[in-house]
Amino acid sequence: MRRGTLVWAALLLVIACGDDDGGADSGVDSSVDAGAEDAGSDAATEDAAAEDAAADDAATDDAAAEDAATDTGLDASSDASVDAGSDAPTDTGTDATMDAAVEDDGIAEVRAAPEGSHDPPLDVRNVTVTFVRGAVDPDPAGFFVQAERTGPALFVAIDPTTLAPEPMVGDVVDFDVMETAIASDQTRVTVISGFNRDATGADVSALVQDLSAATDVATDVGNYESELVTISGTLEGFARSAGGEFLGMGFETEGVELGVVFRAEASLYVSENLRAGCMVTVTSPLWRFFSSPQAQVYTAADLTVDGACDPVSGANPPADGVLISEIFYDFDSDLLGGSDNDREWFEVWNPSETETYNLRGCEIYDAANTSVIVEDVEIAPDTYVVIGGEESETAPVTLLPLVLNNTDDTVGIRCGGVVVNEVSYDESDGWSAARSVSLQLSRGVLANDAPGSWCLTADEPETEYFAGQNGSPGLENALCPL
Repeated sequence: MRRGTLVWAALLLVIACGDDDGGADSGVDSSVDAGAEDAGSDAATEDAAAEDAAADDAATDDAAAEDAATDTGLDASSDASVDAGSDAPTDTGTDATMDAAVEDDGIAEVRAAPEGSHDPPLDVRNVTVTFVRGAVDPDPAGFFVQAERTGPALFVAIDPTTLAPEPMVGDVVDFDVMETAIASDQTRVTVISGFNRDATGADVSALVQDLSAATDVATDVGNYESELVTISGTLEGFARSAGGEFLGMGFETEGVELGVVFRAEASLYVSENLRAGCMVTVTSPLWRFFSSPQAQVYTAADLTVDGACDPVSGANPPADGVLISEIFYDFDSDLLGGSDNDREWFEVWNPSETETYNLRGCEIYDAANTSVIVEDVEIAPDTYVVIGGEESETAPVTLLPLVLNNTDDTVGIRCGGVVVNEVSYDESDGWSAARSVSLQLSRGVLANDAPGSWCLTADEPETEYFAGQNGSPGLENALCPL
C-alpha cells in the first residue's frame, strides 16, 4: 500500500447522491465512532414499557414513599413530615424540591404508555426542569424533566418560549400529557396542557448522575435516556455526521470502551479544538439515537476540556493557496462489495515551496451540502493530502463518506468564508468519463478549472491503488498527454 507523503484527513462530509451512489447516512453506528441524529419516529422499534418501566425506572419508584409529605422547595424543614419508616428519598440538604419526587410523579406512566394521543391525559407533577434547549437542526427545541436522581426522565419536545410561564432550569412544574411520540426510540412528549410552575430555584445538581464508570450505558440506554448525567472520557476515532449541524465521535469512558457517542455541533469542535485524544467531561441530559447513547453538547457550558486539546498550528490557506488535484468519484464496488461512497475521495495539493497550511475549520462542500473539517489537516509545501472514503486501502481512516455524482458535481474548499479552490466536473461538457479511475490535474498546472488541464490516470501497475481501480492518491501527479 503506497502512502508517500500522504496525510489522511479525519473529518466529515455529507454530499449529494450520484447516479449509483446511495444517500448520505444520517446515522452513525455507535460501535464505530459516532452517532447520528433522529431521522424520525420509529414506534415499531421502541417499547417504552419493556425497556424503561421494567428496568431502572420501576426500580427507583417506591410505593412506600407515596404518603410522604410533598415538598415544593420552599421550606426544607417540611421534610421532617415524611414517615421515618418509609423509603422516601433522603434529603441531601441542598434543596427540598428534590424530595418532591415520589412514585406518582407520572414520568414512568408516560414512558410506559404507547405513543399517540392520551385521553384521559397523563398527569405529570412535582418534576424538576433539568435542562432547556433551543432547536438545532435537526433536533427540536424542548426541555427535560426529572424527579429523582436515578430517573426516569422525559424530554418535552415543545418550544419552551411558547409556554407561560416559560420553563427555566430549576423550576418544579406540573402538566398534563396529551400526546407522545417515539423518535429513534426516544420517548418524547409532544402536546401538553395545564402547564404550571410550583416552585423555582431547585438545586438541579442533586439530580446529576456520574456515568463515567457505568458499564451498562451502551447496552441499556433505556435506563438512562433523557436523565441528567455527567460523563468523562476520551474522544476516539474521527468525526462523522450526527445529523444536521452535529458531528459525532467515539467516546471511551472508564466503564465503556465502545458504544457511547460524543455529539456536538461542528462549530464547537473547531472553537474548542476537539479531536481524537482530547479528554472531556459532558454534563447534560443523555440523548438517544435508537440503541446509541449520546453524550450531548449543546453549548460550551455543557463541556469541560480536560487536556490534550492544544491549539493547532498552521494557518488556513488563502484563495488558491491549495488546489484540488485529483478526484475519484466512481468507484466500482461490485469488485469488493460495500458502498461506492466509502471509497470515493479527492486530493489536495499545496503548490507553495515555503508555506505549510492547515485545513482545520475549513469547509468542504459540493453542489448540495457542506461539512466542516474538525481534525488537523496539515499540508506541507509541495505535498498532497487525500480527503476520502473510509474503506479505501490508501485512505482507510478518513471516515469521509463522499457521495459524489458520477457524471457532474462540484467539489470545493472554503476557509473563513473565502473559497480557496473549487472544481466543477461535467462529463457532458468536455470532462472525461472516469469509471473506476481518477481524474488527475496535470503535474505542475496551477489552473484546475478547465477540463483540458485534467486527464484520466494511466492504467498501469503502479497506479492500481486498489483492486481494479486506478489512481495516485497522495502521490505526485503525472503529466497529462498533450
